[in-house]
Amino acid sequence: MTIAPQVVFDGLEARREQPRFMLQDGQGGWTPVTWGDFADQLREISCLLLELGVQSQGKGAVFGYNSVAWIASALAVQAVGGVMVPVYPSSTAEQAGYVIEHSDAEVVFVGETKTLAATLASVTPGSGALKAIVAMGPGVDVARAVERVEGWTLAQAEALVIGWEAARARGRAFDAARPGAFEARLASVDVHKPGLMLYTSGTTGMPKGVPLTHHNIGMNGVDWITCNAPLIEPGDVDLFWLPLSHAFGFGEICLGNLLGFVTYWTDAAQVLALMPEVKPNVFMSVPRFYEKLATAAAAQGGDDPEARRDALARVTGG
Repeated sequence: MTIAPQVVFDGLEARREQPRFMLQDGQGGWTPVTWGDFADQLREISCLLLELGVQSQGKGAVFGYNSVAWIASALAVQAVGGVMVPVYPSSTAEQAGYVIEHSDAEVVFVGETKTLAATLASVTPGSGALKAIVAMGPGVDVARAVERVEGWTLAQAEALVIGWEAARARGRAFDAARPGAFEARLASVDVHKPGLMLYTSGTTGMPKGVPLTHHNIGMNGVDWITCNAPLIEPGDVDLFWLPLSHAFGFGEICLGNLLGFVTYWTDAAQVLALMPEVKPNVFMSVPRFYEKLATAAAAQGGDDPEARRDALARVTGG
């Protein structure tokens, strides 16, 4: 069985310049992220983890809202044989702190100033397993995060936090100095060891950590692959909005890596409006969203089944 990070590199040279993701540019257009850039991010962050001394089964938490850096960081943890620990971005400092501390996370990837502050609040400077915090976004403000928590000085926080571009540069430098180290670690990952630790609601009120092996993760996707692979051509389009911190959203991106579709990123507030524009070949959702589609079709089509079908086609771009 091939683990999720390896899939990104399989056949990479043939599609390096092709788009893997499409991101909104803030002006009504879309900016591509190629397979090559995505793979480079994954490899460089993996090499950073090797440089930091993260060993097989070391824990790496990812705490932030959806981004390409989020999925690159998560897969990088798995690529070096580590256990990826997603933290819901809506978590309070107390909730996030429990997951980070309980999991013995050695590296935490944060996406926002709020998530950095919550991470700092969860640990005492110089204690615990934490080796580094990697800021996945350029807007993460270390000084403002320190203002929100007690016990940290700006100098202490800045010594622990690595910016995204600096993290990638350190990974490139390690890769150049240790050629073959990344490939060797990736090839050594045991599919029967944990690659993901999901924290779910516990009966005592505290989240409960549930380890999943790479084999568990792969088998969880078998039905998706069986059902979808015959229907999808490379270059087909996916409209993605589910949270990566949930197994469903993480699985959808991994499925796209395997089947080769192009993923357009959006969020819950925009996804319905974007469907006629993007016209996705692939769309995955929780049941509540399909209820909204049915309601919208009924509102436009009334009681006539054919009119409802036409209305649904207009709503979805089908």
